[in-house]
Amino acid sequence: MPACAYCREIAPATAEHIWPEKIIARYKSLLTYNNRNQSFHGGEPTIKDVCEKCNSGKLSQLDNYAVSEFDKQIGQIVHSGENLTFAYDHEKLLRFLLKVSYNSTRSAGTIEHAQLHEKYAKFILNGGPVTSARINLQIVTSAHRLNIETMKIEERALLPIILRCANIQLKGGLADRFVVKLVAINSYWFYIFISCQPEPEDVWGALAKGWSNINSAPGIRLLPSIKAITIAPEQTTYFDPRLIDSFKGASRSKPRSK
Repeated sequence: MPACAYCREIAPATAEHIWPEKIIARYKSLLTYNNRNQSFHGGEPTIKDVCEKCNSGKLSQLDNYAVSEFDKQIGQIVHSGENLTFAYDHEKLLRFLLKVSYNSTRSAGTIEHAQLHEKYAKFILNGGPVTSARINLQIVTSAHRLNIETMKIEERALLPIILRCANIQLKGGLADRFVVKLVAINSYWFYIFISCQPEPEDVWGALAKGWSNINSAPGIRLLPSIKAITIAPEQTTYFDPRLIDSFKGASRSKPRSK
């Protein structure tokens, strides 16, 4: 009998949803991507290595927080030109994002990343101080399609309707010292920066500078000491499906074609 991925106790395993079940239910229909065989399929993505106590207890409570935030803000589609204020509880948000990322890496069989995430298992369950993981928020707005034959903008907008957890390829001298994960929920794209070992503040600064240099829309850092940020239209980016396809994903979902 395996140990629970979170509490490490030996107990019967139950099916833990990679994404909260109630968030998936908010979509009319989604297809789930299986990274192992690189194909989409119906059904909700799960992983079976979590004990009942964790699954129906603290992890369920964390999912309830995420569902509430989904309904209030992060499930909304942001349109081009809109101002928005994002209110957040940094600790709960980071716990949820790490939970999705940890579940996703285990589901995909990414052993090295799963082992790195494992050190956050107690934090995901209980909270507490964390200095080795930081969050940037990038707002991705709806976009209009351009018909290249007529050179006219189509009336129907392209909407960022997506659930995605992906590995971001970090380049440069810090690539072996940090892991970057994306958890994208519709217009709200959260980048999690995880240090493989404790790093001084100047190294974090070099990472932030390098990230900004290679990304036209690097997002805004969410600080633990702040409860809300205002994001102006010029700090957002348009949705482009190529943004999705360029990522090396661990798990993702997409709207089912009608």
